[in-house]
Amino acid sequence: MTEFQLSEAIEASQEQSSESSYKVIHDDGSVEPKNHEIYQCISESNQIHDNSTDGIKQLIILNAELETDVEVLKGGIWTINEQLKKLLVDRDLSEKPCEFSQRGEDKFERTLEQKCNLEEQKDTAEKRQRQAVLPENESNHRLVEWQEKSTQIENSPAAVCLKPKLIDNDALFRGNAKLLQTNQRLQIKVMKR
Repeated sequence: MTEFQLSEAIEASQEQSSESSYKVIHDDGSVEPKNHEIYQCISESNQIHDNSTDGIKQLIILNAELETDVEVLKGGIWTINEQLKKLLVDRDLSEKPCEFSQRGEDKFERTLEQKCNLEEQKDTAEKRQRQAVLPENESNHRLVEWQEKSTQIENSPAAVCLKPKLIDNDALFRGNAKLLQTNQRLQIKVMKR
């Protein structure tokens, strides 16, 4: 039995009991209406009861409608939450490629900078090596010239006059050998850098 049917049953039983309370039965078996005021109070009470019963019925209907509306709102909220989750996932996915792209660009720029630095260091090392080789080449060139001159001198008739000068030339050879050794040490140091 629903609440609506229950309230109708209560109302019907009250009407039957109120009708019997409106009449006064005497000893002789005659029924006489009781005081008119009591009758009016009872009818007003019944009318209030009927109105309150109608109000309760309306409240029950409104409560059912509210429960339905609450369920509809819950469904709407659930749908909106799902859409929001999808949007957040989509946004995260769209931001990650940008982030990966930015990281790739940064790494590429760092690699280019490192490459440029290495090329500069290589150029500097090559320049130092060339500069270190120049004195050695010049020294070797002078040595070759000196050797050619000394062979020419030895082969010439004036070589006899130059014998004392040859002793001085030996000192030049020793000095030149020392220069060559110093030059080689400098080249080794430059290459180690």
